[in-house]
Amino acid sequence: IRSLGKKGYTVGVVAHHFTAVGFYSKYCQRRHIIPTLTDKDIYIEQLLTILKKEKYDVLLPIGYPQTAWIAEYVDKLKPYTRIPIANWDKISTFQDKEKTQYFAQSLAIPTPKTYYPTLKQENELDKIASEVGFPAVIKYKNEGQNHAIIYVKNKEDLKKEYALLASKRPDDLPIIQQYLEGEGVGFFALYDQGVCKQFFMHRRVREYPVSGGSSSCAVSIYDEKIKEYGLKILDAANWQGVAMVEFKYDKKLENTRLSDRQAEGKSAHRVLHLLEVNPKFWGSLDLSETVGVGFVEKTIYMAMSQPFLEHETYETDVEFSWLFDGDLQHGIETGKAFFILKNGLGGRVKTNLNFTDFLPTLIIILKNMPMLIKSILTVSLKKNKHFKAF
Repeated sequence: IRSLGKKGYTVGVVAHHFTAVGFYSKYCQRRHIIPTLTDKDIYIEQLLTILKKEKYDVLLPIGYPQTAWIAEYVDKLKPYTRIPIANWDKISTFQDKEKTQYFAQSLAIPTPKTYYPTLKQENELDKIASEVGFPAVIKYKNEGQNHAIIYVKNKEDLKKEYALLASKRPDDLPIIQQYLEGEGVGFFALYDQGVCKQFFMHRRVREYPVSGGSSSCAVSIYDEKIKEYGLKILDAANWQGVAMVEFKYDKKLENTRLSDRQAEGKSAHRVLHLLEVNPKFWGSLDLSETVGVGFVEKTIYMAMSQPFLEHETYETDVEFSWLFDGDLQHGIETGKAFFILKNGLGGRVKTNLNFTDFLPTLIIILKNMPMLIKSILTVSLKKNKHFKAF
């Protein structure tokens, strides 16, 4: 919203409730409510009504459910706007982690050891527990509203947590995956008819939850192996629009403060594994926009069949912190809160706090305050217990 609004575009936002942060940006000029994220037929019909009335030039899907539904019904919507996304068959392939893994393996791209329980065989989970190694990861096979990722340390926890997740989505049984202890990295790209027009890469510096979650701080990098694998999988898919290809190393980098050139040199003995492909805009988009890649406007240009600068270079070693969207929580739980706050507020690290567009920033802080307080109380209780035991 900010990226386009600052450049003079008229920006409308569709959300399912009035508390959506984007509604309160000074760059949001039109607000539309579609009060459902579960009924795709209602969603598409109401979106169609908006497009017929407002006559937008381009529709940019952002969240996963919306992207999937719009791709599925694109023929119904495209008479009224331009929609620069891949077709439903391609998006549905990357929606399914099993299909994604087989696709990557066919291209000789490594993937973590993964199991797909059916629960039809007796002692199936016991057998998997004896092979996968611990810690292990449990997550749903398909993208959806529930993005639960659970880390388990032993067989008992695996069976307990698996049963809990399976009960919530019995038609989409979770998968069990090898845990990789190395850093997460991402390859981000914009494609037009199977041809890459722009790419970008980052490495996670911190994440929240601390045990494994979304990026709370990331740094811009350039790495030939990440680029090779990212291009290989999206080229083979004959991709259209934006996508994020997420990877993880099997081993930790000894010093995460190394420059991208130093890190690339030290990564030779580590193996890069594909985790998933996100067929849409990504949560860490702020970083690529900050270093000038401009994925958002380039997607608009592409949709409008207008020329734009392709394969622009970008500044590496730029850190970005989502200060109140997980990074401070990470700091509180790891004892690095002062360091993270000092770097974020001191300007050494870029953040998503934008005081020239104040209301969204205020809402982000207020929305995350309960989580911050909970983290502080949890850490305090642990310290008190330790002190009493001592």
